[in-house]
Amino acid sequence: MINVTRSHLPSREKLDAYISQLYDTAYLTNFGPLEQQLTKALEQYLNVNHLVLMANGTLALMLLMRGLGLKGEVITTSYTFPATAAAIRWSGLAPKFADINAADWTIDPNKIEDLITPQTAAILATHVYGNPCDIDALTTLGEQYKLPVLYDGAHGFGIQHAEQSLLGMGVGTAVSFHATKLFHTVEGGGVVVEDPDLAARLKRLINFGIAGPEQVSEVGINAKMSELHAAVGLANLQEINGCIRLRRSHLHYYQQRLDHSGIQWQQWRINTTTNGAYAPVNLPSEHSLLNVKQQLEANNIFPRRYFYPSLDVLPCHGAPKNTPNAQHIAATTLCLPLYAELTQAQLDLICDSVLSSL
Repeated sequence: MINVTRSHLPSREKLDAYISQLYDTAYLTNFGPLEQQLTKALEQYLNVNHLVLMANGTLALMLLMRGLGLKGEVITTSYTFPATAAAIRWSGLAPKFADINAADWTIDPNKIEDLITPQTAAILATHVYGNPCDIDALTTLGEQYKLPVLYDGAHGFGIQHAEQSLLGMGVGTAVSFHATKLFHTVEGGGVVVEDPDLAARLKRLINFGIAGPEQVSEVGINAKMSELHAAVGLANLQEINGCIRLRRSHLHYYQQRLDHSGIQWQQWRINTTTNGAYAPVNLPSEHSLLNVKQQLEANNIFPRRYFYPSLDVLPCHGAPKNTPNAQHIAATTLCLPLYAELTQAQLDLICDSVLSSL
């Protein structure tokens, strides 16, 4: 069986070294030494200033909005994972969906302005499959309307845009280290911010609002990362560069083999590196997608329709919105299997199956 992804497991030797530290200290949570070590290692690797590690990426989104004290509406994209809009609603805010650009699949800044009202509290944009949003245009909009621009950077691990870390853009970026992600801690996530005061508040919020041994400064929640999860992250970080090299190579092979097949690829933003996190292919129609999916599954290969359906058509978010590009891309895009351990024979089987069904 070839699944759409496979969680990378670090070598037992590397992991056991960190587990031994955990046993030596008997420290399991509450900002332990491994959590602190992972924080510093990731800040250095990602070239960001303030990373607050958390229990998962959904809580990271919620706490970023909570930390900023947002109230009202948040303009976002419907071509994203359900957690993006769910975090907005769980935070007592209302998502307003803007359409995406048909070429790069990220939120279209030209569609945002018409949605801005006196109730708009922020813009939350997703770097789709790691492809950066139009950051310059979003920054301009944020400055013009005095709105914080936030990013869902769940797919952006290690990506550089204009020679800067993609995860350091905007007022804050939420990240996910879930087991399905390029870099993972089994369950985990975090928020990257530039403002040290906001980072300090986030650290209080994820620890019940505790500001000192006998002081609770505000209503918080428990969203801390455990030492065991940090241990997995530290071991995985030692192997991440090799994983990225292999995934990039596999993605490049897909693009070569499937070129001139009628498949369209996401237009990658210029001056931006790639991390090989996903292999999304856009088919000529939904009928074509279903044919490809059926052929792959007949060969025991299981791709996935990520971001399907477009979130704005879900009943939980009200009536469908005017987002034709998002709805079309959601209906016609399929993610092929992509992980470091794929063999050449498996890559060829996947490509052959796709080509035979087009």
